[in-house]
Amino acid sequence: MKKQRKLWIAAGATLVVLIVVLAVIVIKRYMPSKEHADLTQYFGLHGANEVAIILEDQQLKEGQSAKLEDGEIYVKFDVLHDEIDPRYYWDESESKLLYTTSQDTFWVEPGTEDYYRGRKKVAGEYGQIIKLDGNEIWINFDYVALNSNIEYKLYRKPNRLVIFNQTKKINQVEATKGTEIRLRGGVKSPILADIEKGTKLTVLQTFDNWYQVASKDGFRGYVKSNKVSDMQTTKRKITKKWEERHCMKDDRIEMAWHQVTNAYANTQIANVLAKTKGLTVVSPTWFYLVDEKGAIGSIASADYVSYCHAHDMEVWGLVSNLVMRNVDTGKVLAKTTYRENLVSALIAKAIEYKLDGINVDFESLKAEAGDAYVQFIRELSLKCHANDLILSVDNYVPSAFTAFYNREEQAHYADYIITMAYDEHYVGSEAGSVSSLPYVTAASKNVLKEIPAKQSIIALPFYTRLWELTPKGKSKTKYTTKSQAIGMDQAENLAKVNGATPTWDANLGQDYVEYEQGGKKYQIWFENAKSLEKKMKVVNKYKAAGMAFWKLGFENEAAWNMVIKYSK
Repeated sequence: MKKQRKLWIAAGATLVVLIVVLAVIVIKRYMPSKEHADLTQYFGLHGANEVAIILEDQQLKEGQSAKLEDGEIYVKFDVLHDEIDPRYYWDESESKLLYTTSQDTFWVEPGTEDYYRGRKKVAGEYGQIIKLDGNEIWINFDYVALNSNIEYKLYRKPNRLVIFNQTKKINQVEATKGTEIRLRGGVKSPILADIEKGTKLTVLQTFDNWYQVASKDGFRGYVKSNKVSDMQTTKRKITKKWEERHCMKDDRIEMAWHQVTNAYANTQIANVLAKTKGLTVVSPTWFYLVDEKGAIGSIASADYVSYCHAHDMEVWGLVSNLVMRNVDTGKVLAKTTYRENLVSALIAKAIEYKLDGINVDFESLKAEAGDAYVQFIRELSLKCHANDLILSVDNYVPSAFTAFYNREEQAHYADYIITMAYDEHYVGSEAGSVSSLPYVTAASKNVLKEIPAKQSIIALPFYTRLWELTPKGKSKTKYTTKSQAIGMDQAENLAKVNGATPTWDANLGQDYVEYEQGGKKYQIWFENAKSLEKKMKVVNKYKAAGMAFWKLGFENEAAWNMVIKYSK
């Protein structure tokens, strides 16, 4: 009996031990961990002076950190330009950092605490503004905040710079009790930060029992959903340091380019304008780059401008890089001194000839010239607006290949962005329409993803192309293709003389004709009143500020009747 009792006692003790062990296992498994993460490791910091950058709740990549030096925060120029504020322009040849607002260009050189606002020297309050370290350019972040539309704060232990540069809607929750932000979703995950009741968090993603959140002091992790309030949508606003400035017309713009290649052409302006209807602006091709230091050539005429003004017509003088093809436009734009030469020359001509505006037509730029080109537009806009001149900029249709022209940024400074909705097919391309209806529709729609409709002018063609296809050898399917630009009446006459009847292509919104002569095939996609009407309806659908036409002399009276009809 005693032996049996001892066995029961032993079994009970064993059971108690097992229960205790099991309880400990369960507690260890399910009890929230109190382990805190190594924050220096979490932020990827390798030195006492390295500073992690958290931009819009996302930490930048390794190698993009800031640094503390002499009690100041410094960021690399590439990080500043590519991630935080692309308006900063570094002139490598002159070692200058520039930033252009709607009022002034701020610039500074390495090794000084002072900077310039235009030509006025300003005593700095930020310590040394630029520091060079080998090939790296470091910028004092307090100076950055002088003009950039940002809000920022430096947090310590560990060092992290939290920056916000976008006004946008966010989803937000509030801690309903003291809790933790953890590295991952799970109670065993290390703690990143202990947060108090009432702490507001930005929700990045939602899961069944956890939210991925970001805190205002730079932590990005997970919090239990039952420890926070219901999610609410709010707007995080960034205060603008400066407002845009534009010189824009109250009325709709109806513009046409007048190709002027010699002084005699200026004398024909009366005859040219006599054929137009509804036109409000003429843009003569007067100015052009002549060297790589910013000098321009000119065939402008005061009499031309006087005649236009007497007939209620504005004149926006065009400057191009297409006359002197040997001039490297990129070299002109890259150097601040040369850009200033170009801007000053253009403004001087505009004042001399009493122009109403300047139209910039710089084509075939290389992608690496994009930043310098946009900086040129910024700087030119300051001088134009100071002299009550309208600045318009000609652009290709939106595409990946032309993204470096940066239409969105142009629109912050220029008054009108003109989209050249033609040259869909061009010299050297396969035969096809110069400006089909789908092409114009896509251009009119897509440009509004980058600029406001009130600044959008859609340019349409008064010309088409006569395509000549010569068979290669005895082939009946392979051709050598060449083309020439022709006007509306010339296209109709060619079809008539060759006994060809145009047929309407509803998909392209154009008449089409082809015929053979002398063993060659000829093709024409017509631009006429009928095709223009289709395009103008699209332009008006997308509420553009107006239309432009290339070029005067290629149109006919029926085309002007359409301009009158759709300019209202």
